[in-house]
Amino acid sequence: MLDLVPIARDLLIENMQDGVIVLDKLHRVVDINPAAQRLIGLQQKALGTSIEQIFPTWHDIWLHRIQTGSRSALALQGEQTRYVELQTTELRDRDQRIIGFLLIVQDVTHRYQAETQLRQANQCLQQQLIEIESLQAQLRDQAIRDGLTGLHNRRYLEEQIHHELAQAAQTGQSVAVLILDIDFFKQINDTYGHQAGDRVLQAFGKLLRQHTRASDLVCRYGGEEFVVVMPGLDLELATQRAEAIRKAFQTLQVVSSDKRISSTISIGLGIFPQHGNTFDKLLHVVDLALYAAKTQGRNAVISVAMLPDLRLSNELIRSNLK
Repeated sequence: MLDLVPIARDLLIENMQDGVIVLDKLHRVVDINPAAQRLIGLQQKALGTSIEQIFPTWHDIWLHRIQTGSRSALALQGEQTRYVELQTTELRDRDQRIIGFLLIVQDVTHRYQAETQLRQANQCLQQQLIEIESLQAQLRDQAIRDGLTGLHNRRYLEEQIHHELAQAAQTGQSVAVLILDIDFFKQINDTYGHQAGDRVLQAFGKLLRQHTRASDLVCRYGGEEFVVVMPGLDLELATQRAEAIRKAFQTLQVVSSDKRISSTISIGLGIFPQHGNTFDKLLHVVDLALYAAKTQGRNAVISVAMLPDLRLSNELIRSNLK
């Protein structure tokens, strides 16, 4: 009866779907079943052959087993590439001395292909998600930017300014607000054309970016009117910044169709909370200061603090500075 055990074992190994290779202590092939021969592509059993002749990367496979104790994956080249997993088990005698190794070779080609397809599909999906997120970011940016100058638009200003002023109120900081208007802009359009007018607006937008900080809020408010919000600046510093912008634009020449176009700007300036404790109130009195700059001959910076000294309607000034 006991003689049936090795016969049954041999029959089982010979008919297994997985490959079985038995190695001696020197990693030479002692036995190999048909499944292993088929998977590896051997015509003969190659008994006595070093396993390195069958698996050229055996050294790396062996190191991987020693270091991790896990299975190794391997691609076998042939008429069709097969992917296999190798699992190595030590064979020991009764005294627990290593006498050889049992190598199980499992065909995982279908699983590998399925995993590869899934990985490729995930990569494709990730790329699509990145593209969608990029598109959404572009759309969000377009919604808050002026298409001509690249500056933020009025919508963005109105979304951000209340947070900016609330934060300033908490920290006790002042915030300077400037309204800047290009003088005689309609004449530029009428004389040189709307394309030339657009170039002037673009040049002014670029100049504003060059003369403001990253923390400043620079917006095209509408038409030829721009608003700059400068956190942390008092009246004196804000006036200096406004004058620097005015002088820089005064010397700027915009070329359009071989014509050199020069212009000036008028600027109204006010300080939160000194001249208005809400944005609407502050913007209103700064707009009055801009109006004063226009009526005083343009190409000027007028602050809200200067309004009582100018020849405007005293009643108008008092009603708006309350």
